[in-house]
Amino acid sequence: MAGLLRPDRGRVTVLGEDPFSSIHVKERVFYVMDTVNIPLHLSIYDYFLHLSRIYGFNPSAIKESFLSLDLWTARDRKVKQLSAGMKQKAQLAIALCARADLVVADEPASNMDPVARMQLYDTIRKINRENGTTFFISSHILAELEKVITGVIIISHGRTLAQSGMKEAAEEASRRHGGDSVRISVSDTAAASKVVPVVGIEGDAVIVRTEGGRLGSIISRLEAEGISVLSVERSHFDLGGVFTEAMSNERGN
Repeated sequence: MAGLLRPDRGRVTVLGEDPFSSIHVKERVFYVMDTVNIPLHLSIYDYFLHLSRIYGFNPSAIKESFLSLDLWTARDRKVKQLSAGMKQKAQLAIALCARADLVVADEPASNMDPVARMQLYDTIRKINRENGTTFFISSHILAELEKVITGVIIISHGRTLAQSGMKEAAEEASRRHGGDSVRISVSDTAAASKVVPVVGIEGDAVIVRTEGGRLGSIISRLEAEGISVLSVERSHFDLGGVFTEAMSNERGN
């Protein structure tokens, strides 16, 4: 999508064009890596002055983007002195200065502590809301990602397993599993999966359907097999549930 590699097979279009060969697409798409490749000896502001000559944006845009992302007070600091979160903010500031229509972000929150990750996603929401920039984010941190995304695509071995709006995906997965389901934390999820009709696994818990008032019999069956039931709570299908559902369907096929 960033136009850095040719696809082995199939076809990719971004903004209606081939991202590998189209200069027009490259001008409108920005790629945020999981690691930041910025000259460490430069101040963040001097680095952006160099970028203004490369990308052709007005240097006045630097202050505007820095103020928007709370980077202005750190403008004279060397890049090597910035935290991981501030370095990722700097990458997003480049996208702001260059007026990117699409930002492709590969694991943008990796190597960050929980507070920095949430601040990063707050920044992404702000840029999307105020500038209309679309973000295409690749991540395995599903619980945090679902707070910022509006659409989801689940890909396995190059195949698209599911694609829809986030809300619609969760509602459809919940509907297929009878609507009413519970999350049961157990001592052994693998063993529990062989005893009761499990529709998903989340950490130390199994997700089961409970239509027809079967919860009591499900717990009894688990305990009869020596599987300890640690807790029971009502479940809803979040992004983790959508992912589990899609992967279960693939294995079933």
